[in-house]
Amino acid sequence: MVAPCDVGARQLDQAVEVTGKITSAKPKRYADHRGLLATEKPDVTMGATPDHRHALKARRAGEE
Repeated sequence: MVAPCDVGARQLDQAVEVTGKITSAKPKRYADHRGLLATEKPDVTMGATPDHRHALKARRAGEE
């Protein structure tokens, strides 16, 4: 995992904590997926979003 991304601070904190337990590394944190895509340039992304947000994220990920 490169970095978790979530607009919700509580969810983001939990993702960082769980990732740290699994990998013994503290990943970078992103509250906005655009920053993650611009900075990390990942080859693969995985997103869990409400139904009304899927299309926007998929389109932006394809453009980046």
